[in-house]
Amino acid sequence: MAVKYFHRIPFFVPWLFPKAQWKGSDDAIYLTFDDGPSAETTLQIATLLNEKNAPATFFFLGERAQQFPQVVDAVKALGHRVGYHANQHLNAKKISWEQFIANTTPPEVLAACTLFRPPYGKLNRSQLNHLSRTYQVIQWSLMPGDFDASLSFKQKLNQLMRAKPGDIVVLHDSEETLALLKSFFEHTKYTAFKSV
Repeated sequence: MAVKYFHRIPFFVPWLFPKAQWKGSDDAIYLTFDDGPSAETTLQIATLLNEKNAPATFFFLGERAQQFPQVVDAVKALGHRVGYHANQHLNAKKISWEQFIANTTPPEVLAACTLFRPPYGKLNRSQLNHLSRTYQVIQWSLMPGDFDASLSFKQKLNQLMRAKPGDIVVLHDSEETLALLKSFFEHTKYTAFKSV
């Protein structure tokens, strides 16, 4: 079954959840990367971003950060920002409150994070209110669909090329995303990037 999602978040969604950040200022594009760190691609992505003078934000899963703490440190050393993406990639709307609290209590390697992105972008109001006491909750305005097996590479690149100043773009830590980024930087006219 195909995954259903919006490439660009509808205008009314941020209005429904104003405690989350959906866009940045209009002078830059904000690239963000979910689901790492990985031993294979995280540092390649972070290094490419450095070469292009494009600071970004990496939202790491707690269980993966505990496996690869040296990658977390290396990403920070390269000047990128690190956020927390829960311990496991669970839909918060489908778990109990106790499971939610356990899944959003960070391991030591991510304990200093001040940014949080919920897996799948899913939170109810109570969960958002709870997290907002500790974190700046970061959502996104553009999802190119780099994870979507039903889209061709060209379709994903075309969606990524629609990024404009102010967009928070959500991408994922993978080989295909690394290839997409290389093509994006070859073709985009924008040179101003910021971490969230």
